[in-house]
Amino acid sequence: MVTAAKGAEKFYTQINNEARYESLEMAVEVDSKLQKAWLGHPHLHIVANLKDGFDAKIRDFNSKVLSILGKP
Repeated sequence: MVTAAKGAEKFYTQINNEARYESLEMAVEVDSKLQKAWLGHPHLHIVANLKDGFDAKIRDFNSKVLSILGKP
């Protein structure tokens, strides 16, 4: 799942998440490095921030997981 810092910046905050310590810029950098590290893996699927909101992102994630598992 792509960080909110990349495409949903207004939702990226450290205020409501004690585990989140990266700045917005650092979160984007870490996310990009992770994607590059996984390039070439047969099950790499990018779950981006969608214009339709977080619920659409979750539906996209669920769809990709079910596809990997061979479920409709």
